[in-house]
Amino acid sequence: MDSSPTASDDVALANNRTEHHQLTVFQAAPLVWEDRDCNLHPVELLDFARERKALVDGLNDAGDASGERVGLVFETATADRFGAILARGSSSALHISCHGYPGHLCWEDGFGGLQLIAADKLAALVQASSGRKPKLVYVSSCHSRTVGEAFVKAGVPHVICCEQDDLLMDTVTIEFARAFYRALACGRTMREAYDLGMRSLELCPVTSRDFDGKCCQFALLPNDSNHDLPIFRGGGVRRGVESSVVNDVVSVPWIIPCPPNHTIGREVDMYTILRAFRRGRLVKLSGPRGIGKRTLAETVSRYIADRNLFGQVIWIPLVCSIKNCALSSSFEVLCDLLSSECNMKSRYYRHKYNAAISSIIGILHTQEVVLCIDAFGFNEGSMEKLSVFLRDLFRGTAYSKVLVVTQSPDCIIAGDICEETDITLSPLGLRASVLLFGMACKFTSATLPSNLSSPLDLAKKLVLEGQENLKFDSLDLSSKSYQVFHLVGKGFPAEIQTAATEITECDFDRLIHIAEMEECESRLFSTRAALEFHLQLLQQQIEGAVAAGDFSGARDLKSQLDEAEAMTRFLPSISDISGDMKRTRMSLEESIREQDFNSAESLDKKLKSLEAKLVREKETKAAL
Repeated sequence: MDSSPTASDDVALANNRTEHHQLTVFQAAPLVWEDRDCNLHPVELLDFARERKALVDGLNDAGDASGERVGLVFETATADRFGAILARGSSSALHISCHGYPGHLCWEDGFGGLQLIAADKLAALVQASSGRKPKLVYVSSCHSRTVGEAFVKAGVPHVICCEQDDLLMDTVTIEFARAFYRALACGRTMREAYDLGMRSLELCPVTSRDFDGKCCQFALLPNDSNHDLPIFRGGGVRRGVESSVVNDVVSVPWIIPCPPNHTIGREVDMYTILRAFRRGRLVKLSGPRGIGKRTLAETVSRYIADRNLFGQVIWIPLVCSIKNCALSSSFEVLCDLLSSECNMKSRYYRHKYNAAISSIIGILHTQEVVLCIDAFGFNEGSMEKLSVFLRDLFRGTAYSKVLVVTQSPDCIIAGDICEETDITLSPLGLRASVLLFGMACKFTSATLPSNLSSPLDLAKKLVLEGQENLKFDSLDLSSKSYQVFHLVGKGFPAEIQTAATEITECDFDRLIHIAEMEECESRLFSTRAALEFHLQLLQQQIEGAVAAGDFSGARDLKSQLDEAEAMTRFLPSISDISGDMKRTRMSLEESIREQDFNSAESLDKKLKSLEAKLVREKETKAAL
């Protein structure tokens, strides 16, 4: 995921003489898959940053021990990049990390979408590489057994795959890979490295607790092959871990801010931005405070830069200036002008602006570039200046694209100069909210003696089937899900982070207790009056339990009370029904005046239904 085809090309060509001592890591992070009706479905992003660090650390450990190091290159997993590496024969070992599907790997299509790669077609491509086949292929993906066997049939002598059909990018697989590649880089044989990887899981404080359940997760294929051979050996191993890192200060002067947390639940939004850039040049990203606009912009900027999809990415305002760089200096001047109170019609402003825009256009005239402009704090005057800049930029450059992050969805940026794609972020769904909560919560840690050792475990515990993508304001949300949603931040990333960091152990236990309770069905209460009577009874029972010193019983009753209170939003009160009747009656009268009899018929049915509800509420209240 943290790679660029261009950068990896340079690494491979520059080190062609040491081709047999290179590990190439393919990581696939497709954002969405599209069904037959063209509906987009999110694909959860895997934690490639942890895997990347583990591999780099493992090879560095080996280098420190032996004085020599294996070359390491990271690639985006696409069919084109895989074919290019095979054609060169530049790597003796290939590591593939991605989601899996039976008989397939889930790779990227080059534009953020998912492409299913059949195992037999991959194997055929490897087989066609003739005498320059890799010695090792490591498949880190669920459903990988079939894929691993296909590589064996293609003639790869050593294959490691995972036999467990579950989400793969967990601590166990990462720790195994760290120990396995460290041993290989030290000159150990395949069999020795595999055994050391398995044994390391027993001793690692993070994975030892789960080792018994996952000890058969890794398979070394083929079973009848001689694995007592090293993969990396000889004196040609180059010093230093080579890595195709795009956003390094040395290789690229434009620094993109690091997102404050792992982006979850925004895969479709990211893909929508990419698709908009394929069709146009300007995207405006807006939404309420705390919704995660800047985090999404930072994440999609890095996604674009890592894959070189639309050229280099420049974040404005600049994170830091680059000495002796005319473009950097010009952007600094531009940012100062945009945020200043200086009148754009003044002589001073026009002089400084003309110099800056001339330099920017002169450099970017035929360059592919994405400008990500953080306009969060811009006032009306600054937005007007920004619109003028964008007008001049689009007129003077051929391939520049712009992503503007702003608080207001109503501001007009481009006018009639360029078609503008507006994207307004909405709150996260329930599952994404729980996962994000779990990543920041100290009570979901692999180091704790709990069966909730990861955000995924927490999501399995708290999220009901069929409720995963519902938002906090959805009427289809169950009472239990509503309570969970309320405790984990209501779908706003900023609130989720606050809830996760401030939650007490008592409140966390209450969250788990809610998940373990039976669902309170709304159909048990046909009227609001009946539900409110039930709430009164529960409150009396709580007071009785407290008086008797039964605090455990009081806690259980309080949970029932909270769940029942959550159901009040599904059952309108008498005043709510009366107000709705008044509005419906006015709409009905208006429809009759305008002779819109279709609407009148629908409104008349609604009015009669409301009248029946009101009668039931009054009768129930009188009876109780």
